[in-house]
Parts: sequence; C-alpha cells; structure tokens
Amino acid sequence: MADGERKYWVMQEGGGDFAGLRLETTQEVGSCGAGEIRVLVKAVGLNFADIFTVLGLYSPIQSGEIKGEVCPGLEFAGVVEEIGVGHRDADTVDGASQKHRGCQLVILSDAVWSMAEGQTSLAVGDRVMGCMRFGAYSTSVVVPAHQ
Repeated sequence: MADGERKYWVMQEGGGDFAGLRLETTQEVGSCGAGEIRVLVKAVGLNFADIFTVLGLYSPIQSGEIKGEVCPGLEFAGVVEEIGVGHRDADTVDGASQKHRGCQLVILSDAVWSMAEGQTSLAVGDRVMGCMRFGAYSTSVVVPAHQ
C-alpha cells in the first residue's frame, strides 16, 4: 500500500448482496482532529449485524437514515497511527464523507466528544481495538479516542 493510501470495502446504497461489495482506494484525507485517533486496521470482526447491513436488512440502511454507499464493519483491531489535535470535522451520516475520511456514520453528543477529548492514555504505536458504526472494513479508520 502506497504511503497515504487507504483501501476500503464499499457496498451499494441500500445494500444488496456480498457480490456487490467492491474494493476502493483513496488518499488519506488530512489529519484527525481533537478527540480522534487514526488506527491502522490489522483485523476486523464479521458478525450478524454486518451481514444484515450488507444485505440491506439493517434498519438504518432500510430506513434511509444512512445515505449513499457505505463501508460496512463494526469491529476492528489495529495500531494507533495518529492522535488528533485541533479542529475536528463535523460528524456525518453521509456515506460519501465516510468513505473518504474513514469515520463512522453517527452524530455524537457534546458530552461524548468531551470524553473523547479527555482521553490522554493513548500513544502512537499502541495496539487498540474498538467498535464503530460502520466503516471498519478498511485499512485505516478515524474514531473518537475513547472508543
């Protein structure tokens, strides 16, 4: 993988079947912001919710709450690549934004971001695992540090 390149699996809008998954590549987009970490993904989980998501049976996909093409995946393990500082991009439920940034599709409250920004025990190189709302099927993810 070239430096600054991120690969991720994408499912069609609304789901469908596993044959519809495709692998895409993009350049990393900027740095992560305050309260966020970027994780180099080494392993992902595959569970029933992921299967429902890809098939279009998971309620946020069926209802249209999650818009556009989506990178599925809830669970990941990997190594901290970057600890964010400064400005943080707005939360999103738009699949297009998620694909290019590697973030989850959820709007978090100010209280949750306060917890994330207060996380000081992580360092670059630490091994971590976490859960996110979509997006783990990727070579790197950006998540709140407390997750």
